[in-house]
Amino acid sequence: MATEIPPRGREVRTVRESGEARRPLIVLIVDFSPMMRAMLKRVIQLSRVPIAEIFEAANGKEALAVLDSKPVDALFTTLSMPEMSGIELLHHVYERPEWDGMLRVAVGANVSTESRLELNQLKVERIVETPFRPEIVREILLERVGHTCR
Repeated sequence: MATEIPPRGREVRTVRESGEARRPLIVLIVDFSPMMRAMLKRVIQLSRVPIAEIFEAANGKEALAVLDSKPVDALFTTLSMPEMSGIELLHHVYERPEWDGMLRVAVGANVSTESRLELNQLKVERIVETPFRPEIVREILLERVGHTCR
């Protein structure tokens, strides 16, 4: 089940609203489990949303290295990981103004109310509870690109 976090007074513009030409998204998937990364990657590939590239990272440290070198549009991160958790990663993302427009999606099971409040402060737009339906990921990506893909 996906929970939409209410807006925090900032303007979120889709590619269509900003007047920019639509371009395929660059996505980063962060999860310690290779199986979960592969499953989420496959769901994204089957979503029929235009995707340029999908990068993967096994923890927050690896994710920061990707973010420093690639123009990522959408970040899907699990919350519990070794070395650097998803919440720690999201704190780093929050602190970098150049990443303000990045879609942030937290993926996890049994996300506590306390964690939800913290994620809200970190500009996480959606929380996807596992297990989830593949359509949820498609809906999230469609919201980002601002149009319907058939």
